[in-house]
Amino acid sequence: MLQIHEANWVAWWQDGVEKATDSFDIDGTYDFDNSPGLETLRQAKRDGLCRHIGITGNRAQHMCHVLRNVSVDTFLLAFSYDPIIRYAETDGFDLAAERRVTLILGAIFHADDLRQFIPSGSTSRPPG
Repeated sequence: MLQIHEANWVAWWQDGVEKATDSFDIDGTYDFDNSPGLETLRQAKRDGLCRHIGITGNRAQHMCHVLRNVSVDTFLLAFSYDPIIRYAETDGFDLAAERRVTLILGAIFHADDLRQFIPSGSTSRPPG
């Protein structure tokens, strides 16, 4: 599987940006499906270098906007579904099912920030 990482970054969808790691303008116009990054992934798939291609990112609204406009196999949404934050439930689950795309949830423990809620003496593995 090959994926465009941080697909919410404007640099994937627009040339010549000053700060490439900023998220794209959700109201902007971009040719997501014909971007050089996706074309490269599609060529790798056609050449047999991978079986699946996808996008990853951590802003649910931006990532769902991209997913509505691209043809991919996988959709990794990070920092959007954990015991506290549930953006993926409202923004991602149904869309991934509708697009017939495998949804992967990343950072479900919010990059270890939630460990402060684990009682002292607990292990990180379930018993048994």
